Amino acid sequence: MEIRPDRFKVAAAKTLGKIYGYVNA
Repeated sequence: MEIRPDRFKVAAAKTLGKIYGYVNA
């Protein structure tokens, strides 16, 4: 499994950021 999950990483980062921001708000 040496596939570079760039999109998955970006999606996860975006979702995490959204949740983090929502919780931090």
